[in-house]
Amino acid sequence: MLSSAMSNQSIVVPAGTPPVRLDVFLTQHTDLSRSQLQKHIKSGAVLLNGRAVSAHHQVHPGDAVVLQEISATYHEQPITADTADPVVVFEDDNLLVINKPSGLVVHPAPGIRERTVYDWAVQHAPAIGGIGDQPQLRGGIVHRLDRDVSGLMVIAKSQPMFDFLKSRFQEHAVEKEYLALVHGRLTDTSGRIDFAIARKADHSGLMVARPKSQEGKEAATLFTVERHIKNLTLVRVRTLTGRSHQIRVHFKAIGHPLVGDPLYRIRGQKRLRITPPRPFLHATVLGFTDLAGQRRKFEAPLPNDLQQYLARVG
Repeated sequence: MLSSAMSNQSIVVPAGTPPVRLDVFLTQHTDLSRSQLQKHIKSGAVLLNGRAVSAHHQVHPGDAVVLQEISATYHEQPITADTADPVVVFEDDNLLVINKPSGLVVHPAPGIRERTVYDWAVQHAPAIGGIGDQPQLRGGIVHRLDRDVSGLMVIAKSQPMFDFLKSRFQEHAVEKEYLALVHGRLTDTSGRIDFAIARKADHSGLMVARPKSQEGKEAATLFTVERHIKNLTLVRVRTLTGRSHQIRVHFKAIGHPLVGDPLYRIRGQKRLRITPPRPFLHATVLGFTDLAGQRRKFEAPLPNDLQQYLARVG
């Protein structure tokens, strides 16, 4: 393993490496996310055999990859990655509960040309493609996780279950719990964040926390400190509402943004010595009552990339 601060780093593609895209190779062998790497490659900060190339350019054994002024740690052996497809946690005639890997978009949208959770779900259970309010775009899907966020999701396999789950989410009657790593040391062992959330007026698509006296949708987040890791805090988070980017926005609002979150950083925030692979956020618990009145509760441990990051920073 070779560690680098902000200096040029040269990597020779190991013997036995199959032909693979440059961004994929670096994702497999460094602690940077694929989106981070694609930005570096596009900016010309990554050279392959002495020249700038595109992210989809293939690398081969013996090729020299240079990372210019990029903070990254190179691993000779590929970092253990999670499957590119969701893992089925539970399934019956009405329900499909999955553990979504990071990097996977939940449903198609303008500008999205990649495979999504919806595409996978319809292939897994074709009837899902006819369920819901917009079955051709998000059949069976009643909630979502951001692309880089991993963890538990429930998908309806029947229209009655879709309508039921949709109402449960609207009534905030679904138990949702997450593990997050945030900057700084939270002094309170537990707390509640009540800032309303509104969309920024700059057309960036980002959200912002507002005092209750200002416009915005009501949002409530509970947290409990799991442990402190140097100048970071691992927290267990429970959302009482389901606003876009709620956890990320709320923790930024109290001065403790999520580790690895490129969208909701605080200006002047100190760069971490070890670069996180992605936003450190995982949906670890999902609980609800189903159509038959049976209480369902599912749990998903931290995925490999976040476990490895915790081990390295701890």
